[in-house]
Amino acid sequence: MIDLLAQGGMAEVYTARVEGPDGFSKLVAIKLIAANLRHEHDFVAMFLDEARVAARLHHPNVVGVIDYGRERAAPFLVMEYVHGRDLRTLLRAGSQPSRLPVTVALTIIRDACLGLHHVHNARDEAGVPLHVVHRDVSPSNVMVRYDGVVKLVDFGVAKAATQAAVTGSGVLKGKLGYMSPEQCLGVDIDHRSDIFAIGITAFEALTSRRLFRGPNEAAILNRIISCDVPRPTSFDPEFPPLLEAVLLRALQRDPEARFPSALAMAEAIEAAIESLGARCSNDAVANHMHLVFGDVPLPSVEPVTRPEPRDDVTIVESEPRATPRRGARRQLVFAVAGAMGLGAMATALALPRQASVTTASDVPDVSRALETGDRGTTGAVVPGPALPIVAPVVLPSSAPSPPATTANEQRVAPPRRERWQTGKRRVVQPASVATDAPPQKPPPGTSPDSMMPR
Repeated sequence: MIDLLAQGGMAEVYTARVEGPDGFSKLVAIKLIAANLRHEHDFVAMFLDEARVAARLHHPNVVGVIDYGRERAAPFLVMEYVHGRDLRTLLRAGSQPSRLPVTVALTIIRDACLGLHHVHNARDEAGVPLHVVHRDVSPSNVMVRYDGVVKLVDFGVAKAATQAAVTGSGVLKGKLGYMSPEQCLGVDIDHRSDIFAIGITAFEALTSRRLFRGPNEAAILNRIISCDVPRPTSFDPEFPPLLEAVLLRALQRDPEARFPSALAMAEAIEAAIESLGARCSNDAVANHMHLVFGDVPLPSVEPVTRPEPRDDVTIVESEPRATPRRGARRQLVFAVAGAMGLGAMATALALPRQASVTTASDVPDVSRALETGDRGTTGAVVPGPALPIVAPVVLPSSAPSPPATTANEQRVAPPRRERWQTGKRRVVQPASVATDAPPQKPPPGTSPDSMMPR
């Protein structure tokens, strides 16, 4: 796979490279079902029908099918790569909205008719006619190579006698604006429906006008069913009358009044162009393609490589990162817990202390405090003489020692205790804290609740 070539509502087409021994390499096109439709049974069945039909078509004016397969349960179709543009792009190209030269337009339509004639007369290995109807003939499905060769593509909605997907009632397959009247009505169709569609394509290629258009889909369908086709000479008096007769015969509402075959229409086109003193020429098509698009080289056969990462871009790798072992994770947890404990001890040592000496009579009963949960006025259990005395561990700290307070100074409020309930922080103040003095707002970065950097 090299690059995305085209993308539609039902399928995607990529350029790809086929490699072989001794340096063999060939450009091909790979067609895939759109990612959102790969699990839809109807679309998969249509894709298989296209593969079966296209595999039996071998003509210079029909795109060839090379292989069919599945990759990760998704079917794909390997086709001949067409180095060119579709007729729809060619009609819209150019610096000014001028029509195609008559010789170029008629050559493209003549070759498309020859490809359609081969499709309509395709047979299986036993020689049984397949009765294939393209059902989607339009300018976007007529490919024009840069060397002037015309290819008919896209048999995704083709109708054949061996098809597995059957069109449901009320379902229209094809592009609106390029259908025949019987196709719009939902009745049985045959190869003459494609002749009506190629007549619409020829009308637009020769006049640079959309034939069936309207404010909405219903209006377009009504125009097609009523076969409201204007004469080209009505808006262009210089239009050749013989060419007008070819177009009007292909665009008859009654299929019996149209050309009996696509080959008969191709012969009528050749007779019309000879009456103008010219002839169909693929060299003229190639010259016009070069005039419009310039010299377009073949795409590179090298696959698209991943760009080098830049310094200002972080690329997330798809490979999972290595995780530490269980023993290393356990050591990390213990280290974090120890650091948190040391930090809590250092905070307790750094708290402001009362300068007055507490006498033995002032010490409350420790056993009573432990039983009743009395934490005194400071919110902590007061140690008594019955408890063993443990020498505090002096930890290095960058915080300055708190200044001593006098007896006349007001007692400093103890630190607040915080509780977390249902994800919300609720601050609980001890009942004995004095509220006479207004609260002092700490400077930024010094409060434990501050989000400012310290």
